[in-house]
Amino acid sequence: MSNRSRKTFACLVAAFLVALGWITWPYYALYDFANAIQQADEVALDRRVAWDSVRGGLREDFKKVFAKSTLQAGLGALIGPTIINGAIDTVVSPQGITSLIRIGKAFPSSTFVHKEQDRFKWEQVKYAFFSGDPLTFRLDIAADGDKSGEGAVTTLFFKWAGDWKLCRIILPLDAIQNMASGSHLGFLSRP
Repeated sequence: MSNRSRKTFACLVAAFLVALGWITWPYYALYDFANAIQQADEVALDRRVAWDSVRGGLREDFKKVFAKSTLQAGLGALIGPTIINGAIDTVVSPQGITSLIRIGKAFPSSTFVHKEQDRFKWEQVKYAFFSGDPLTFRLDIAADGDKSGEGAVTTLFFKWAGDWKLCRIILPLDAIQNMASGSHLGFLSRP
């Protein structure tokens, strides 16, 4: 093998290893994120979640549901978005999520992590790969017990920003309505 062939081979091996590392890194981030949820680890959650981005996306989703579900004008229409903002700011934070995990109310039974089982539920994952570009990783999670794969899907988007961080959660419409009706945001579910 000539010197030039060795250099070419070494470059190809290096490029392959870099590509392999890039492809596997978001899976490690997902694993780290799932462990942080299971362990109710505030520091790890803070490291793996872009909280402002996640809160902003959830605010948009809840406000859309509120706008569609409320026909009344007046005070409800004025204070609804303020209540949504306050509730999301309180709950969607490392402290809020870990508190809910510790008391067992953070995630409905349809989520991909069960604290009691202390494991990631891979059988619920419907899609886990890059989406749109090499800096966005998408995870689609089916509801627990959905054998058909046609039920409600929760989508998590991780973005590269020096490390992979959760930047957006898209919940199924019925999940948003159920959460709203089960909390002090009950006005969201009114017809």
